[in-house]
Amino acid sequence: MMILNDVCTVYWKEHREWVAAQRSTKSRWVTAGVLVAIVGGVLPYQLHTLWTTSVVSILIAMWVMFFRVTNTIADSIAGERERHTLEALVITPLPPLAIVAGKIAAAVRNTGPTMLVAMGVGLIASNWTRGAAPWHVYSLPVLIGIVLDGGLAGLVAGGVGVLISAHSRTARQAQQTLSILSFLLLIIPSLFTHALHVSLDSFLIPSHPGRLVAVLSLGLIAAAAGLVALISRCARSTGIRV
Repeated sequence: MMILNDVCTVYWKEHREWVAAQRSTKSRWVTAGVLVAIVGGVLPYQLHTLWTTSVVSILIAMWVMFFRVTNTIADSIAGERERHTLEALVITPLPPLAIVAGKIAAAVRNTGPTMLVAMGVGLIASNWTRGAAPWHVYSLPVLIGIVLDGGLAGLVAGGVGVLISAHSRTARQAQQTLSILSFLLLIIPSLFTHALHVSLDSFLIPSHPGRLVAVLSLGLIAAAAGLVALISRCARSTGIRV
């Protein structure tokens, strides 16, 4: 119970700082707006009903969370270290893992609305050309996948962001590294399926989407658990360099 209180302390600190930063920096709103326009507008408009019935929207939701969370974490850790405010947090009695967990939780909470708005805009865009035809909505497995796997992807992204930021000299370097990683996550799947001569449609439109959602969830949970163990080990061996 004590560790939960410590996590909440860090969480609310990060959330207040994030809200203050949003009010003073318009470029962050522009970045989020462009992301929503592309992800929630262009892609769903081109995919039509495929957007609400296939795994495409789930994978896009996961990518949005990864992209947004990693950039937020990079500023939260490497940026604070540059501003010399991280040391004041580290020397407190708060456990290292509570600091990391609070920062990741705040990053997921603060960036999650961007993903949800993009998915909402995507639903409208995918129905835009249907005219008087009844609108279609997300199928239940897809909706569950967007929320569940999107959230889990955010947690995994937070862990990855912590590890990379901890070993980056500046916040800019961390953000550049994580941006490259986000870009690779977009192009590698298509290259992989092309190399193996696998039809992308057969993966994106499975006969049992619920099973694929379950597989993705279990994989993300395993990845998150592995990252927690790795971060914990680094914190013990280095006295938390984050």
